[in-house]
Amino acid sequence: MASTGDRESAFFKWSIYRAAPVIPIICRLNYSLCLRSHSTSMLQKPDRKTTIEERRMDLRYPDLAAACEDILHLREGGYELVGNWSLAQILDHLNMSMQMTISGAEFTFPALLRPVMKLMFMPTMRKGKPSKLRGKAPLQLQPALDLDEDACANRFYALAETLMDPSTQFVTHYPMLGRLNREQWLLLQQWHAAHHLSFVVPDA
Repeated sequence: MASTGDRESAFFKWSIYRAAPVIPIICRLNYSLCLRSHSTSMLQKPDRKTTIEERRMDLRYPDLAAACEDILHLREGGYELVGNWSLAQILDHLNMSMQMTISGAEFTFPALLRPVMKLMFMPTMRKGKPSKLRGKAPLQLQPALDLDEDACANRFYALAETLMDPSTQFVTHYPMLGRLNREQWLLLQQWHAAHHLSFVVPDA
């Protein structure tokens, strides 16, 4: 009488025998599908960058003078906007923020929130990389609709020069982050400029 092992071995050989004619067909079918998939991926055009985050510039300004140079080149060479604001509106918003550095602000964030926001944002600002977060600017810092780009650009240049002057006195507090020293104020304005100007892409 055949043992259990002999029966299992015989059944395995019988299964292989029955499946043998089908195996080449399956292999050819799998190879054909793989080849077709590979050919499609090789011929497929790369996706065009369509989202705002993909089309934004990756900007880091070592100082406000670099931001001024960038604005000058954008205005001379042409640009594309990938956000909601015009270049004049971006500059107007940045100008109001820079003016707060020396004149202060008429609004502020809750006292308990400011240290938390500072803890969250200061590392990002030190790296200089634009934030992926997008929120609505406070009403006091929202730009007007009808603006003169020349006037906004010239005001940006003047404010940047004022802030870079070591003799300029800065206020002690920023509405969202609380107390800032001079270095932190400049880091904030450099990062803020890079964040918003990253939505202005120069023409190729």
